[in-house]
Amino acid sequence: MFGSQYLQIKPEKVLQRLKDFELFCLGEKNLSPEMFKGLNEDLSLSAILHIGKRHFRRDIDGNHLIWQGLDKREHDLGPIDDLKITQACPGYHKARTLALAGDDVLGSDIVNIPTHKRQVVIVKMKDGTSGVGPNYKMALRNAALKMHLKYAFERTNRSDIWKQYYGNC
Repeated sequence: MFGSQYLQIKPEKVLQRLKDFELFCLGEKNLSPEMFKGLNEDLSLSAILHIGKRHFRRDIDGNHLIWQGLDKREHDLGPIDDLKITQACPGYHKARTLALAGDDVLGSDIVNIPTHKRQVVIVKMKDGTSGVGPNYKMALRNAALKMHLKYAFERTNRSDIWKQYYGNC
């Protein structure tokens, strides 16, 4: 069996999917219900693979995916062979969604979209990133994903590594 690193989606693709999801929520892009559901599940799985730690644990009904969020608690997401993303993953499950952000949430706002007669939630993080979603859980998942992917890009930027060691010479 392959490790979970083979499931991981590249950060550039995750950010593009986040942008598509948020544009749909704001009414600026059209998606079919199947595409929206698939995009939503991909983002929840990406949150597990990019944020926190994960490992496998053998149980009676097979290998279980265990995810440790930023709250340092272990969350059993279920058997690998029958992973129910819409029931167990961040963005859908309240405790696992709250484990994504820790104490990094600055606030949230509800915004009306008059052209589409719906409301969206915008969650703002302390580092300035924000996430948009149809409800608080999905908006928090999106904001946490953006925050962690932004940090990953900064960590791998060569000029930032140079500045970290040598300063602004």
